Amino acid sequence: MSIDPSHIINDEGLFCPTCNYDLRAISSDRCPECGMQIERGGRDMPLLPWSHRKTLGTLRAYFRTGTLAVLHPGRLAREALRPVHLADAKQFRRTTVLIAYTPLLVLMGFGIAFIHYGSPGRWGNVVFAPGTIWQFHTPLGNRRPIQDEWMGWAAEVCVALVAAGALWFFLSGASRLAALFFYSKGIPRERQARYILLSLYTSAPLCLLPIPLIALSIAWRLTMLHPVVVFQLSLYRACVIGGIGGLLLVLLIWWLATLVLLQRSTFCGAGRLVLTAASWPLATLLLAVGCLLSVMAAIFVSIVVLSLAG
Repeated sequence: MSIDPSHIINDEGLFCPTCNYDLRAISSDRCPECGMQIERGGRDMPLLPWSHRKTLGTLRAYFRTGTLAVLHPGRLAREALRPVHLADAKQFRRTTVLIAYTPLLVLMGFGIAFIHYGSPGRWGNVVFAPGTIWQFHTPLGNRRPIQDEWMGWAAEVCVALVAAGALWFFLSGASRLAALFFYSKGIPRERQARYILLSLYTSAPLCLLPIPLIALSIAWRLTMLHPVVVFQLSLYRACVIGGIGGLLLVLLIWWLATLVLLQRSTFCGAGRLVLTAASWPLATLLLAVGCLLSVMAAIFVSIVVLSLAG
């Protein structure tokens, strides 16, 4: 016997997009909890807070929508039978990517600055160094600068731009990967489109990604101070444990929110759920590896060009 998702979702009631107050027993057009004006349109009215950001404010609407997607993906699935606007879903995903990208880009800038003014001798065969740029180290420790300094700067800018582009490409691609697993042949096209758009909202945990990465960067910087006693520093251990734990927690929340939304919205079987649980992280990992390889390829090309120029 097939299950009609519309019947199940309708029985769960109508909730205020601002405060999530249950409006089933309320006949008024205004929420008694927060006072927001409610249009009694049933399925014809989107209830996602992000769709009401002009009333709520962008920051408040984003926080409430992100909380809904992460902590209550089952409630987010109820929106599958209401209008889900393409522009709203795309704007939410782009906002999430921008929130994650900006601090990571700043962190990348600090990393480049540290390579310039930190300890060049620790960076292997090719380093960014002030004045000579891309100095080559011989086995005896002597440094051989290239002849034209401007070429070193140009190579550095190119590598930095490739790295920044690869970071944006990864975040943008990762935020859309989950949508690939919401396609289903036995579902009407309009409802399937809503499932796919709702999956974009599960990218909300990405905005927390910079926090553990910043902690790991602090730990990495501490290793440059006193390598012998650094492991005795409580700050170092806290940064490492907090960074790794936080990174795993963000990825786990993102993974679980996507799986719950997939099951609650499409009512898929256990086989498809297990397949998604295994293949989606793998696809994300392959995307990350591909972006990292593009940066390594840019570095390799720069080394070849500077070697020939030197």
